[in-house]
Amino acid sequence: MTLALPATFWEAAEILKSQANQGARKELYYFRDQQGLEVDFLIPRPNAGLWLIECKAGKTVRSAMAAPLLSLRRALGKRSKRLITVHRKSHSAPATVAIASGVEAIDLERFVADLTHGH
Repeated sequence: MTLALPATFWEAAEILKSQANQGARKELYYFRDQQGLEVDFLIPRPNAGLWLIECKAGKTVRSAMAAPLLSLRRALGKRSKRLITVHRKSHSAPATVAIASGVEAIDLERFVADLTHGH
C-alpha cells in the first residue's frame, strides 16, 4: 500500500526541521485571500527577508506556476525577497531554473540545502 501525501508535506517538514536545527522560531505560514490567491508557504528568514514558496508534485515546471508568487509579491512589495517553486527532481533538467522574472524553480534537494545553509 502506498501512502499519498500532499505535495507540501515534505517541504513543510524540511522547513520546520531547518528552523528547529538553527534554534530559530518556528514560523511557517500559508496565504489565501478572498479572491482565491493562494501561496503554499511564506517563511521569514533571518537576514534574508520573506520567502514565498509554491510546491509542485511534478518534475516539470512552467512559467504559469509563478503567477501566484508574482501576484503576492506585488501586494507585499519589498518584504518578499525570494520567490521559489519547489518541485521533484528531474534528472534531465538543471537543479535551478528561472521560470519568470525573479522566480526560481528548484528541486527539493536544493531547497533543503538552501534552508540549511541560509541562502
